Amino acid sequence: MTMTDSPTIQAPAAGPRSPNDRGWRRAWRWTTGLLCVAFMVGAIIVAWPQSLGGQFRMVVVSGTSMEPGYHTGDMLLAIKSRNYEPGDVIVYSPQIDGVTVGRVVHRVIEVQDNGTYLTQGDNKDYRDPWSIPKTWVEGRVITLVPQGFIVIYVLRNPIFLAVMSGLLLTMALWPRDPLSDPPSGPAFDDLAPPV
Repeated sequence: MTMTDSPTIQAPAAGPRSPNDRGWRRAWRWTTGLLCVAFMVGAIIVAWPQSLGGQFRMVVVSGTSMEPGYHTGDMLLAIKSRNYEPGDVIVYSPQIDGVTVGRVVHRVIEVQDNGTYLTQGDNKDYRDPWSIPKTWVEGRVITLVPQGFIVIYVLRNPIFLAVMSGLLLTMALWPRDPLSDPPSGPAFDDLAPPV
């Protein structure tokens, strides 16, 4: 009985890695990272309160005075402006004896000579009973999110902002696994041990 040489086991030959493969991976990581950062910065800018210098105000509609355009539960995003024109939908907080008595979303129907505004709800036959000074106005509506009431509660929640910031920081500082990228040099023709 003669012993024959056992066949040599060879790994499949892989060609040299293209430098573009690693470049695409690096570009993908940078792109996703930048998108996450942009999302967080945008969320913080929108959620930053006007009392601390923010320009935006998020409001949830309650009531029927602006139907059919706005319904209860719709979320509106308003931005502060220097001037408001007839036709603009504004958010304002009326004050009685220096006390704020709520928040109203109505349409400007007239700008008076003294710079105050007259407003009216789209679903009302009469205008609001007061002239609105600029100091009452919190902004002009620029965006509507139908039934987006949940968004305002999530974005304004400090726990949400802390969790998102923590996730971004974790993604940025997560150590990269050097074994996840195959070597970029030429492949070995024969990885089998000598017989």
